[in-house]
Amino acid sequence: MTTSAYRVDEEGLMTRHLFTDSDIQSLSNICDAAAERFKENAANLRDWKHPHLADQFELQEKEARKFSSILMNAEPFEVSYESA
Repeated sequence: MTTSAYRVDEEGLMTRHLFTDSDIQSLSNICDAAAERFKENAANLRDWKHPHLADQFELQEKEARKFSSILMNAEPFEVSYESA
């Protein structure tokens, strides 16, 4: 297992972060927890007669589960972003 790594380019404008296996597992777990919360919220909203909002939370649950599945099968990867 590798450790998290941050790098800043020569101009100091872009930062790169390497997501390790451990980072990816954490992100997948976060998506799973979010999916469960979205599911609970959708059920509550249906009970409270807010079907449109419940539909939105059900869609978010589905998307969070999809992202979790993608992350569970991902290899370590690097993300670049503008430095603050």
